[in-house]
Amino acid sequence: MSLHAGEIDAVVRELAPLAGARVDAVRVHAERALTLELYGRSGPALLLLSAEPDVTRLHAVRARPPQPPSPFPFQAVLRREIEGARLVGIESLPGDRVVALAFETPRGALRLVGELTGRHGNLFLLGADGIIQASAGRNLSQRRKLVPGEPYEPPANPPARPERPRFTPDPASPFPLSAAIEAHYATLEQDRIVAEARRRLREPVRAGVARAGRALAKLAEEAARVPAAEADRRMADLLKPNLRAVKRGAREVTVTEWTEEGPREVQVALDPALTPQANLERYYRRYRRIVESAARVAARTAEVRGREAALRALLGEIDGAPLEELSRLEREARRLGAGP
Repeated sequence: MSLHAGEIDAVVRELAPLAGARVDAVRVHAERALTLELYGRSGPALLLLSAEPDVTRLHAVRARPPQPPSPFPFQAVLRREIEGARLVGIESLPGDRVVALAFETPRGALRLVGELTGRHGNLFLLGADGIIQASAGRNLSQRRKLVPGEPYEPPANPPARPERPRFTPDPASPFPLSAAIEAHYATLEQDRIVAEARRRLREPVRAGVARAGRALAKLAEEAARVPAAEADRRMADLLKPNLRAVKRGAREVTVTEWTEEGPREVQVALDPALTPQANLERYYRRYRRIVESAARVAARTAEVRGREAALRALLGEIDGAPLEELSRLEREARRLGAGP
């Protein structure tokens, strides 16, 4: 759930006293979300601007979101350009979910524009001439060319829709509406963190299940060769007492097989390039090779089936696991060869 235009307007009005504050630090904690550490007439304040899908918003916060494992490129740009700058003011585009933070820097005026438009939101740093200097994420618009070096073009105003207030301001906070919004999104952000952690773990485990399935199919093909090995042994046993009747260079020889139903003629295929004795040894060698591998195939099949079952059970655990359990499940996934 993202803030609608009326809520963004109300937050912008609430944040008006931050005008004139100094930007002490910029931290980008998700691809399209950041916090500004400000210091102004009323002391320190922390401002969050997020264009992340489904949680696009602007408000003051009391707690800074956690930092990512590695910094995003947008952070380096913002730290270079606006740390130490003065926040001149915050304004919203009337009737739309677009906000602009204006800054004064020793090198001139800059604007940080946040398109807080749900799944297609983004953040842009603009120069005084309105040219895009950098963006948090790639261009998601099909109608506008929102890339560095091009002039920024705001989105077309959407038709007005009735909007009901959804947050009850917290009178104990210096920013009452922001406090209510922060409390609401804290739960959503926690859910997002858990969902992303589950997804990160679920994908390699699913891939592990697929690999196990492919391995089992190959093992089944190898196991299917065992009956053919018995046929090789039978041909060798028939050929052995008839070697003297085999002419060198023959492609086959007809021998008699004695069965419970009586004698019957059987044709034994031969390699004409081999001697009769070499043909006999080839049949026995092929039989022994397949039979000896059968035990290994059976053991390997049992091992792979066990791992596949364990991975499928792990998938079931991941889907409902709380955040504190995911590290244990990740260790188990790595033990099974399917870690992130």
